[in-house]
Amino acid sequence: MTNGLLAKIRKAVLAQESDTICLLRELIRIPSVNHPPGGDEDAVQIYYHQWLRRHGIDGRLVYPEEIPAFASHPAHLLEHDMAGRPNVIAEMKGTGNGRSLLILAHADTEPVGERSSWSDDPFSGVEREGKILGRGAGDDKAGMAIAATLPQVFRQDGIKLLGDLTVAAVADEEQGGGNGVAALLADGVTADAALYLDGSNQKIWNVGLGGGCCFLTLPKQNGERPSEDIERAKIVIREIKDGIRRAVVAHPDFGEAFFLNDLSQGFHNIGESETESGETRLSFFLDMLPGENEAELKQAVESRLRAKGFSRVDWISRFLPPAPRLAADHPLVASLAGAFVLAVNRKALVRAGRQSDQGLVSRYGKMPCVLFGCGRRGLEGAPHLPNEYVLVDELRENLLTAALFAANWCGVEVDG
Repeated sequence: MTNGLLAKIRKAVLAQESDTICLLRELIRIPSVNHPPGGDEDAVQIYYHQWLRRHGIDGRLVYPEEIPAFASHPAHLLEHDMAGRPNVIAEMKGTGNGRSLLILAHADTEPVGERSSWSDDPFSGVEREGKILGRGAGDDKAGMAIAATLPQVFRQDGIKLLGDLTVAAVADEEQGGGNGVAALLADGVTADAALYLDGSNQKIWNVGLGGGCCFLTLPKQNGERPSEDIERAKIVIREIKDGIRRAVVAHPDFGEAFFLNDLSQGFHNIGESETESGETRLSFFLDMLPGENEAELKQAVESRLRAKGFSRVDWISRFLPPAPRLAADHPLVASLAGAFVLAVNRKALVRAGRQSDQGLVSRYGKMPCVLFGCGRRGLEGAPHLPNEYVLVDELRENLLTAALFAANWCGVEVDG
């Protein structure tokens, strides 16, 4: 990238920074909690769509139930209801002869939890001391705000992309969902590569875990809940998960470091609930490494449980597929890492990530995909926890990085 082009893009990004910050704050103020089987993304997606239109960006508000291919799409998770949970898609045509790019973010958030744990209203979007606070600030409304800004950047100072740029905000990423991405793919959205503006700590996730939920039902004994069987089943489940942990540690892309931060948060959790008939249901998540066979993993777990006398095993309808590894010198990874260096004059960190929509994009969309975001995982202000926030400086850095990356990936021509 020439110094002249770099200067033009920096100037164009600087002109949009205040709009990006204002948009992020407004998005936080509109609750969009994912609470399976449903979710509350409608209001924020309508606002996002209208914001794009007010800024001259022609976008579509698309409800999954309006897409004929969605119901039978292989990425469709049956347990999550998508009624009234739209995606927003905006397409910016390039002038030709460039690579196309899909830039994604997700509109849903985790629940707030105990409000008393928050210093401010969780949906305040307040800006204070260089921070923007609120549920979804880093996961993933910062990504939405950056994505919406990019078409604006490439309409200034005569900068034109050669390849097509598609910006999308999807529903249902949290809670192991992914139906927003499934609907996006069922709608025919595709590109030569995808950048998901999620992730954490300004690291590039070039590979990620997959997995899904297993459900074990324990019948009553003499009309009572079988407390001894419940504890025995939990021991077996923990042993299974410990075996998976050892496999993750032994994997060259993950290792012991993966378990030293909040990427492993909740790894050993086991849910316990009561069915309508009064039986006990244990639920637990099984992590799956890239290259692992889902059917073989399920069979091994079922065999282990049945050998201990537990036979009533059910599975969630669709696992999140692992994100296959992209090497550091893969054009997508190298281009994003180079853009980060240009933007902030620091070396980019390329790391493995946890479960996300990344594997869905790669497997079902046939697009190489990386994640990159400014959520503060493992730090004060972390996603999913009270008092979530992003740093304004990091938001600016990520905006410039995304703009430089899109310019490099798609190619540009400059007037004048």
